[in-house]
Amino acid sequence: MRGPGAQRPVSEANRSGTTARAARERSEHRLRADTGWEPGHDLVSMFEHTYEWYRRSGRAEADENRFDWSFEDALLRELG
Repeated sequence: MRGPGAQRPVSEANRSGTTARAARERSEHRLRADTGWEPGHDLVSMFEHTYEWYRRSGRAEADENRFDWSFEDALLRELG
Protein backbone atom coordinates (compact mmCIF):
# COMPACT_ATOMS: atom_id res chain seq x y z
CA MET A 1 0.00 0.00 0.00
CA ARG A 2 1.29 3.42 -0.88
CA GLY A 3 1.06 6.39 1.38
CA PRO A 4 0.05 9.94 0.43
CA GLY A 5 2.43 11.55 -2.01
CA ALA A 6 3.95 8.25 -3.12
CA GLN A 7 4.93 8.27 -6.76
CA ARG A 8 3.30 5.85 -9.14
CA PRO A 9 5.56 3.81 -11.38
CA VAL A 10 6.13 5.28 -14.82
CA SER A 11 4.72 3.02 -17.51
CA GLU A 12 6.30 2.40 -20.90
CA ALA A 13 3.52 4.47 -22.47
CA ASN A 14 4.40 7.47 -20.33
CA ARG A 15 8.11 7.14 -21.06
CA SER A 16 7.59 6.98 -24.81
CA GLY A 17 5.23 9.94 -24.92
CA THR A 18 2.26 7.85 -26.02
CA THR A 19 0.08 9.14 -23.21
CA ALA A 20 0.82 12.79 -24.05
CA ARG A 21 0.20 12.13 -27.74
CA ALA A 22 -3.14 10.47 -26.97
CA ALA A 23 -4.14 13.43 -24.79
CA ARG A 24 -3.36 15.86 -27.64
CA GLU A 25 -5.38 13.76 -30.07
CA ARG A 26 -8.35 13.70 -27.68
CA SER A 27 -8.03 17.44 -27.18
CA GLU A 28 -7.99 18.08 -30.94
CA HIS A 29 -10.94 15.74 -31.45
CA ARG A 30 -12.89 17.55 -28.74
CA LEU A 31 -12.09 20.94 -30.23
CA ARG A 32 -13.35 19.76 -33.61
CA ALA A 33 -16.50 18.25 -32.09
CA ASP A 34 -17.29 21.25 -29.88
CA THR A 35 -16.55 24.06 -32.33
CA GLY A 36 -16.40 22.53 -35.80
CA TRP A 37 -12.82 23.78 -36.08
CA GLU A 38 -10.61 22.21 -38.72
CA PRO A 39 -6.89 22.94 -39.07
CA GLY A 40 -5.99 25.13 -42.02
CA HIS A 41 -2.87 23.13 -42.79
CA ASP A 42 -1.60 19.61 -42.49
CA LEU A 43 2.02 19.00 -41.55
CA VAL A 44 3.34 19.07 -45.12
CA SER A 45 1.47 22.22 -46.13
CA MET A 46 2.63 23.94 -42.94
CA PHE A 47 6.26 23.17 -43.80
CA GLU A 48 5.65 24.52 -47.32
CA HIS A 49 3.97 27.64 -45.94
CA THR A 50 6.81 28.25 -43.49
CA TYR A 51 9.46 27.70 -46.15
CA GLU A 52 7.78 30.16 -48.51
CA TRP A 53 7.66 32.74 -45.70
CA TYR A 54 11.35 32.11 -45.02
CA ARG A 55 12.24 32.65 -48.68
CA ARG A 56 10.11 35.83 -48.99
CA SER A 57 11.54 37.28 -45.77
CA GLY A 58 15.03 37.45 -47.27
CA ARG A 59 16.49 35.34 -44.48
CA ALA A 60 17.25 32.49 -46.88
CA GLU A 61 19.67 34.67 -48.82
CA ALA A 62 21.29 35.93 -45.63
CA ASP A 63 21.63 32.38 -44.28
CA GLU A 64 23.20 31.15 -47.53
CA ASN A 65 26.08 33.51 -46.85
CA ARG A 66 26.13 32.82 -43.13
CA PHE A 67 26.38 29.02 -43.20
CA ASP A 68 28.61 26.67 -45.16
CA TRP A 69 26.26 24.13 -46.72
CA SER A 70 28.90 22.46 -48.92
CA PHE A 71 28.86 19.20 -46.94
CA GLU A 72 25.07 18.94 -47.10
CA ASP A 73 25.06 19.84 -50.79
CA ALA A 74 27.62 17.11 -51.53
CA LEU A 75 25.60 14.60 -49.50
CA LEU A 76 22.42 15.43 -51.39
CA ARG A 77 24.22 15.09 -54.72
CA GLU A 78 25.54 11.68 -53.66
CA LEU A 79 22.09 10.52 -52.55
CA GLY A 80 20.68 11.59 -55.89
